[in-house]
Parts: sequence; C-alpha cells; structure tokens
Amino acid sequence: MSYEPIENYGIIGDCHGCALISSKGNIDWLTFERFDSDPLLWSILDDTQGSSIGLDFPPDFFWKRSYRKDTNILETTASNHETQIKITDYMPVGRKFKSTTHDYTKLKALHALVRKIQVVGKSVRVKITKRFNSWPDSQSTLVFLEGKERLSFREESSFDLFLVEGSCHYLVISQDNIPQLSIKQLQDLEKITNSFWSEWISYSQYTGNLKGIIDRSALTLKMLIHAPTGAIMAAPTTSLPENFGGQRNWDYRYSWIRDSVFTLYALGYLGYSG
Repeated sequence: MSYEPIENYGIIGDCHGCALISSKGNIDWLTFERFDSDPLLWSILDDTQGSSIGLDFPPDFFWKRSYRKDTNILETTASNHETQIKITDYMPVGRKFKSTTHDYTKLKALHALVRKIQVVGKSVRVKITKRFNSWPDSQSTLVFLEGKERLSFREESSFDLFLVEGSCHYLVISQDNIPQLSIKQLQDLEKITNSFWSEWISYSQYTGNLKGIIDRSALTLKMLIHAPTGAIMAAPTTSLPENFGGQRNWDYRYSWIRDSVFTLYALGYLGYSG
C-alpha cells in the first residue's frame, strides 16, 4: 500500500460536504450534502479498493498548489519546461434566494464538485482516470465538458485528453441529478463561490502579523460548519488509524462540544458573532 500523508491534502467544501485533493490533483475523498454521509470517493482509506478520480501526467511534470487568495478555491499547477497546466477545484456555494447581505449561513449548495483545467503553455496529452468498483448511486453523475462537447464519464475507467494550448476544460461531479450546466453557468458559479468566501473573510477584524495564516485557518473552520444545522465538524475524515493495524481509527465527523467551543472562541476573537 502507498498512501499520501494526510497533511499533503488540500480541502475544498461547500459547508455541506467536502473533498480532499492530493498534491498531484487526485480527488481521494468526497462527500456531498453531509460531512458524515457515505463518501463518493474514499481511496484515502483503501488505495486498492477505494474510489478516486485522478490525473495522469507525464513523469517530468512538477506540481505546486495554493488557495486562491481569501477563498477555499484550490489552484494546482502542473508544469514542465514546455507547458503549464492550471487546475482549479471548488465546490459551488451560494446564498439562498432572499437571503440578507450578511447571511453566510442560509446556503444553497448544488452538491457538486467542479474542476477546471486550463492550458497556459504548449499542448500536452494527459489521462483522466476514474476508479470505482461500482457506481455508488444511480443519480450520481460525472460529466466532462470540452467546449460545447459533453462526454459522460460514467462507464469508462479512463480517457485520454489532448490539452491544446489556450484551451479550457471542465469536469463536474455530482451526486444529485442536477440540470446540465453550461460553460457560462460554471463560470458564474466560480464567481459566486469566490465572492462568498472573500466577502466572509473580509469581516475578520484580525490585522496582526499572522493575518495570512489566521485567515486561512478561519476559512477552513467556516467550511467545516454544516450550514443546514450549524454543527461544527471536529474533522472531515473518518477511519484513519493513528498507525497501520491500530484500533484508534474513529469517525471524527461529529460536532464535539470541546472542539466546537474552541472554534466558536476563535471565530469570536476574529469578530464573528453569528
């Protein structure tokens, strides 16, 4: 077995569920609607039987990533001496209709994950891989959009993708039978999601030397608050043992009183009151 250390993963979410993305862009954990729901992707628990969606690049590519400033949108870059591929991952989130300006709790999530793949340099051929023993839900959808073309990715285990210089591609994963989204709608969802996170963090009153670190921590804490109930997750994962073969592999996707108090104290210190 070969597992990537948990600290190497980036997390994205929509205040309902979340996804964990490896340092090379593999989506190895994904839940929709509830943090404690059965995962759609779960190879962090079993790298041979667990489900995942990955990217297979030539071996000479180097990887780096960061969060877009003041958001929970993850941007990963794969590059070599000839080209650069930018991968943007986010879970769309937005306010419900008629919500007030400062309402960051009544949310309307699509229960979807959007991956945007942009080519900055020369064209390159890559492979998108999907590993499922069986598709978990009859309503689950996995759709690849390339320009105006739409490819169902339900049965194939992988497909080659020729990334042309200057092109942009989308991969949309959903557990609900949501309406088909156009490229324009996906662009709008990204703007809405970007604005949601950047507006929320702008209300932080912390101005010290550690602002970048504090803001990143606050955004993560906010992402782990389940919007429909207000429950604060202790952690987004489950069943990860402290050591291989050990028994301490509990489910931390609960709102533990101690952890919730610490989170509320931290957010209150930053000036958040509701």
